[in-house]
Amino acid sequence: MATQDTKRTVTIWINGKEVDKTYSAILKQQREITSSLNKMVMGSDEYNKKAKELTNVNRVLSEHKKVLKGAQQEAGGLMGAFKSL
Repeated sequence: MATQDTKRTVTIWINGKEVDKTYSAILKQQREITSSLNKMVMGSDEYNKKAKELTNVNRVLSEHKKVLKGAQQEAGGLMGAFKSL
């Protein structure tokens, strides 16, 4: 049986900066932005800019969670198939 290896790479850009591709690094960035927001005046230009950054980070985390959920469902389907053998 022939096997085929596929290599994929992903580059994540948030607010014009390439970020580390680990989940924990993205969570760290989320915490840093949230901390900055807590020290700012609501409604200021700086606050609104940081809020948009937080929205982008949250979007990346949400997409990551969707991918993980899909992978878990796939793995569950495979386990069911193996159990039925």
